[in-house]
Amino acid sequence: MNMMIYLRKLPILLLFLGASLSASSTTLLIDTRDSLPRSEMEIDEKTRVVSLESGLMDVLFEEGHIFFNMFTPVRDYSPGEMSREDEKALADAGEFGAAFLLVLRPDEKGAYWKLCRVGAPGNPVEGFADYSETDPDKSIRERWISLGNILAYSVIPLIR
Repeated sequence: MNMMIYLRKLPILLLFLGASLSASSTTLLIDTRDSLPRSEMEIDEKTRVVSLESGLMDVLFEEGHIFFNMFTPVRDYSPGEMSREDEKALADAGEFGAAFLLVLRPDEKGAYWKLCRVGAPGNPVEGFADYSETDPDKSIRERWISLGNILAYSVIPLIR
């Protein structure tokens, strides 16, 4: 009897094993940058940042990617340039075994993002996720989560 149960479950197990072996995951270090440490942020600012990260990470997780995040307080953000913070974060990402560094710079209008391949010279890919593209009928928290989803779907094709 136990052998029959085992034999019935074997094809399901093989199917699951085959699917998991064919799926490829990418490891990312997500570095969120803001001018204030989170402990000093107003509740609206904290909601914005945490919701954006949640929306982004939910999609990355569902797509099978591995990620970890950190927060770097910075005063200025210079699109198009590799900053001292970028270089340090790239080194950290390499030490942690990540293939990519994703830098997020949220503000009230949306989130600038920069994607850098670890260990490969070249220009980063950059973009902007615009808050106005989210549904105005939803709560602020839901809109920022949605923006994180939008950002994730912009980045995923670049990391495959």
